[in-house]
Amino acid sequence: MKNKIFLFLLVSAYTINSQEKSINDYFTKKEVKNLNQLNLSLNNYTFNDVDFNKDLKELAYYNKKRKQNKVWSYVLSGTGAFLLATGLVIDAGKDSQHGYKSLMYLNSAVYFGASIPFFVGNIKNKRRMRKKLLFVEEKLNTLQ
Repeated sequence: MKNKIFLFLLVSAYTINSQEKSINDYFTKKEVKNLNQLNLSLNNYTFNDVDFNKDLKELAYYNKKRKQNKVWSYVLSGTGAFLLATGLVIDAGKDSQHGYKSLMYLNSAVYFGASIPFFVGNIKNKRRMRKKLLFVEEKLNTLQ
């Protein structure tokens, strides 16, 4: 029984102090999720190259920012479309609705205008991510 416990402790100490590093030692769970969505083959990569790890982190960052900008752009433009539709539905003939229709149009224009930088940011981050992804895939092929 003592031999089994000693062997277990020896094996567990070896695995704890081994030089092999997994992806979770360098990256957060969200970064791992972002990298896995890009279908990179990181199974054989040992994560010893610090510069390449920075490139992977940058790739995960661009993917995250691209998705955030995409969500915000669709939320703001959807709200603008809803306000525009509401402004069109309001009957202008009623005196009690004075000014609401023009207010809806104005708010719709503001929301549409606010969504433009997010659409542009989405496109820029997508372009940056593609460039970095080409570099990362090429480097992964040479490292493996």
